Amino acid sequence: MTLDERAVGRDNNLNLIRLIAAWAVLASHSYVFATGDMHAEPWQEIIGTTPGGVAVDVFFVVSGFLVTGSLLRSKTLLEFSIARALRIYPGLWVALSWTAGTVGIWFSAESIPAYFGGIQTWKYLLKNAVMITGAEADLPGAFAANILPSVVNGSLWTLRYELRLYAVLALVFFVIALFTSHQDRHLRLKRASLISAIALVVFCVYFSDHGKLPVVSRLVAMFFSGNAYQFFRKKVRLSPVTFILASLALVAGVIHSLSAFSVIYLLCLPYLVLFIAYWPINKNLLSFNKFGDYSYGIYIYACPIQQMIMATKPGLSIWALTLSATPIVGVLAWLSWHFVEEPALARRHDLAARLTPLLGRRSRLS
Repeated sequence: MTLDERAVGRDNNLNLIRLIAAWAVLASHSYVFATGDMHAEPWQEIIGTTPGGVAVDVFFVVSGFLVTGSLLRSKTLLEFSIARALRIYPGLWVALSWTAGTVGIWFSAESIPAYFGGIQTWKYLLKNAVMITGAEADLPGAFAANILPSVVNGSLWTLRYELRLYAVLALVFFVIALFTSHQDRHLRLKRASLISAIALVVFCVYFSDHGKLPVVSRLVAMFFSGNAYQFFRKKVRLSPVTFILASLALVAGVIHSLSAFSVIYLLCLPYLVLFIAYWPINKNLLSFNKFGDYSYGIYIYACPIQQMIMATKPGLSIWALTLSATPIVGVLAWLSWHFVEEPALARRHDLAARLTPLLGRRSRLS
């Protein structure tokens, strides 16, 4: 069974994987919010990262695979860009507005006029609303008595790299499409994808610090690994034997050394993620897809909720914070998906159809 045969339609475990990954980020952040120690998680000494770090890598592998597929199916760059923007921005804008308003009214040491009139508040809103230029985590006077004062949403920093990678991918595709025939285009894209993935993995290994991989480079490597798997999906076999061997290799890497693990991790994680995503494990799990994709909502609401809980119940333990935040964040993620994200995505084809004639054929890919 090849990846190409399985990666069709919605018969997959992606929503469940993303949900677990988003919750893992929430759980990892509880260590920081409850203790104030950025290195409190025991996993860091063993594998050089945290469960939350692994979860973000999973997101980037899945994103590289799916976004590349979206680009290949798009008729125009405008259609692709609209789909990507509607997936990220509407949910983000609502989360930013709700968070800034809630913090300003109930969780800031600043007076309400000073808070809403301050430059930092509007910097938080406007910079994060665009995100390409970077993320802003702090709001004035926020959570002044917390272990980590001022910090409101530390998760947002990865979104800038996600968006930049979308732009890089679209630019590479456009340049290759501009200077090659349709017949040669796919071959050149496959070559560029494979070379990029290999180069990034080598770069990460070379610049690792005693086995600890540079974070941003690792995320980019994971994205382009997912990208390469999309281009070579007809060649990739989903084999339980390969899955078991890759898993055992990771265990062996942990036992041997952090340096060995980091190399094996870069090579094996993308395959393991895509195998779990597309191997038909249990038909009952597929029914989970009917509920929707709540992972993004969990990702963008978790940090503010965790800080709010710590502000109202100081001294909570790591797991008490995790368990307290999970249902609240889950409700917000449910609301975000059903009332913001899904309705926005439903508009993508209509919006592309309305705007494409304004650009003519200038944005066409095929």
